Amino acid sequence: MKRILLYSFRYALICSGPPFVESEFFVTNFLPNIHIWFYFINVARYKALISKTVLWDTADGLALISCFLSVLCYWIVCDIVLEFTMAGSLQQFIPLLATQDIKKRIQLGSDILSCLRTPSGLLDCDEIGFFIDSVASWLSNSNFKVAQNGIEIMTILAEEMKEEFKPYISTIFPATVDRLGDSKDQVCLQAKSLMIKLMNCFFTS
Repeated sequence: MKRILLYSFRYALICSGPPFVESEFFVTNFLPNIHIWFYFINVARYKALISKTVLWDTADGLALISCFLSVLCYWIVCDIVLEFTMAGSLQQFIPLLATQDIKKRIQLGSDILSCLRTPSGLLDCDEIGFFIDSVASWLSNSNFKVAQNGIEIMTILAEEMKEEFKPYISTIFPATVDRLGDSKDQVCLQAKSLMIKLMNCFFTS
């Protein structure tokens, strides 16, 4: 039992590391420093326990379990705080839009869609024009998943922004028309849905 607990906890520490420690923005603004120290204190407790050469007693076993549960609770709290504080802001994605890596773009698209589907602060973005222009280029991407994410993002923005979306219609209209004949049925259907939203925006006075 001791060996199982030791190696399980060691594996968790090695694979994860202290969450968000490398994110200066997150640590500075949302997590008090005491949370970071709390994490490392529990790591120190763990190392002290495994360095013991004498036989373990019940107290040692309970201490290791307590250490493990403490770090687990820390992770849960961090996840909740991160989701609460970062949800609903498109501004956070601006620095990431320049990536050319397909896998990163797909993941970025999924993250943006998750953000857009939250009820609060939907269009909180100081550079919404740059955001739309950047994502508009995804519609012409050769990877259907990137294009699909781009179409879905534009559909949500068109629906939410309504008249304010009019200046951007000419930017995405040609690529949307091209996607109407896409070989992927799902992309084609989403392009039709986006086209309807664009027409609604255009004729809304």
